[in-house]
Amino acid sequence: MRYISHLDLHRLFKRSLKKAGIAVDYSKGYNPHEMINVVQPLSLGFESVSEYFELETPMDLDKDEAAAELNAFLPEGIKFTASRKIPLQKKNLSAYSEYASYEIRIPDGRLLSAEKARAFLSRDKVTVIKKDKKTKQPVEKDVKNMIKSFEPAEGAEGEEAVIHCLLRCATNENLNPLSLAESFASFCGLSPEKGSVRVTRLEIYGLKEGALVPLLELYPGE
Repeated sequence: MRYISHLDLHRLFKRSLKKAGIAVDYSKGYNPHEMINVVQPLSLGFESVSEYFELETPMDLDKDEAAAELNAFLPEGIKFTASRKIPLQKKNLSAYSEYASYEIRIPDGRLLSAEKARAFLSRDKVTVIKKDKKTKQPVEKDVKNMIKSFEPAEGAEGEEAVIHCLLRCATNENLNPLSLAESFASFCGLSPEKGSVRVTRLEIYGLKEGALVPLLELYPGE
């Protein structure tokens, strides 16, 4: 399922809603579209255990029954694990997203220690390679202020390094964990093969009373 693109995921959910008999509200205007949203698109090839999907519907749905009905029409590897009714907002949940936590697995990561991570983050600049939107050329970007935490986990099995990190994940500012992992590996003298680094998103957070909380906890809901 990690190779399903963001647009294909939208199509999958639209088909599932139709099969489950769940009506969706449409936007107003010249080109109306379904009021559904997948919060903060996940990069192709990434896995996740905590994604968010929201919809506006004219129906009075039981939230648990609706989730179960949708799960009946979703492929193995994608399912709803929790649901909540929230007040109708002018902005969708993507606008309230601030950070996301990730687990990164790097093969042959014997040199990727906590001490190395501290040295990596203590530099004046932490740079990643990004493609310029206009020129399409690779450029270096300082992302130090977008990293809240970055720590190799202790007790990883074999030679694989496991890193847990909390990175900026907002509508107008987003740090790709794979780019950061590749920069850290290079700092440590490693060059992982393309496609060998595994990334799993663990949670997406918003701000509530000055603290980061999972998006599901932003509203009291039902």
